[in-house]
Amino acid sequence: MKAKPILLALLAVGSLAAWVPAALADEPKTISANDLREVIKTLDAAPKEDKDDEGKSFWLIKTKDDVKFLVFQYGGKGDEATSISASAAYSSGMSASDMNDWNASHRYYKLYSTDKGVMFESDLDVSVAPSKAVVKKFLNDFAVAAKKFQDE
Repeated sequence: MKAKPILLALLAVGSLAAWVPAALADEPKTISANDLREVIKTLDAAPKEDKDDEGKSFWLIKTKDDVKFLVFQYGGKGDEATSISASAAYSSGMSASDMNDWNASHRYYKLYSTDKGVMFESDLDVSVAPSKAVVKKFLNDFAVAAKKFQDE
C-alpha cells in the first residue's frame, strides 16, 4: 500500500518538471539559418544561398525534377526565423477565377497573381516548436506539390 503514495508523489513531481511558466511558453521560438542550411543540404537538390536586404539568408533550390523555388526566413532577430516560406514562380496565364478555384480545393498551398505570372507558395510557422524534421518534411512536400502544379 505504500507504493500508491510514492507513485502519486512521483507523478506530482513529474508534472511540475514539465510545467513551463506561461510567459516563457508564449515567447516565439526561432530556427537558425544554420539549421535551415543543414536541412537544405539533405534534400536531393542544388541550393544556392544569398542574403536579403535585412541580412537574412535565403535559398534558391533546384530539385532533380527541375522544380525551382525560393526559401525565405521571416521574423526573429538576425539570421533566425519564426517562420519560413517556400515560393515558386510560374509564367502561367491562369485567371483569377481559376486561381480561386484551385485555392479552394487545395490545403497548405496558395496561388496568387504577380506582375510576372503566378506565385505558388506555402508558409511554415516554427515559432512554437522549431524542428529540422518538420522543416525537411515541409520542403519535401512543397517540392512535390510544386512539381504536380508545374505538370498541370
